[in-house]
Amino acid sequence: MEGLVDVLVVMLASIANAGLQLGTGTLLLLYNESLGRKVKKTTRSVTCGFILGSFLLSVLLISTTMLLILLINSHPLVENGLILLSSLAIAMAVMVIGLYFRRGKNTMLWIPDFAAKYFRKRAGKVDTPVEGMALGMTTVVAELPFSVVLILIAANSLLNLPQAVIILALVGYALITVMPLIIMKLLIKNGTTLAEIQRWRVRNKTFLRIFTGICYIALAVFIIAFKLLERAQ
Repeated sequence: MEGLVDVLVVMLASIANAGLQLGTGTLLLLYNESLGRKVKKTTRSVTCGFILGSFLLSVLLISTTMLLILLINSHPLVENGLILLSSLAIAMAVMVIGLYFRRGKNTMLWIPDFAAKYFRKRAGKVDTPVEGMALGMTTVVAELPFSVVLILIAANSLLNLPQAVIILALVGYALITVMPLIIMKLLIKNGTTLAEIQRWRVRNKTFLRIFTGICYIALAVFIIAFKLLERAQ
């Protein structure tokens, strides 16, 4: 039962991470800047590099966090550590629901103006898959203020799993986090326009932030109910 709970926690953390919108917004911007000034083959390789960079850095961050937990604590976090993680998850839920998107009929995020300008500038200059990969990694780093608690929770739960399952669950986490990027790429490949995707994002931004916030809260509830209270009994 405990192993199943840990798997569910990892999945829920990855779904919450997938709900964060900086990566999808930057990929849409990359498409917008690439189409018209590059041949389709180049645009395809650049966007594939972007998704691969996001995936690889997600794997690296989770792996590094697992190692740090073991180096600092020698075993997965319990009690006080879990209380801290669940408290942080609730705090992040409040921030995502209340502050994540800026007001107005747009999908502008919490990031400072200089960071937004940087992503627009870089998206307009990406010409190779390696540069696309670097941009994908940069978006993952820029999202850390909201995703770091998810990474901590997922890494801690992964340490509770059997060794044979850890790699599979780790890859699954990273794959789910980039799934919105993959879906967007497939939609564009099959003829959906950038304008249609952006209109959908604007119409559903309230749903996206509330859904993501609920995932943070659900993580906290899982930790409290199945980790803390169960241990206390």
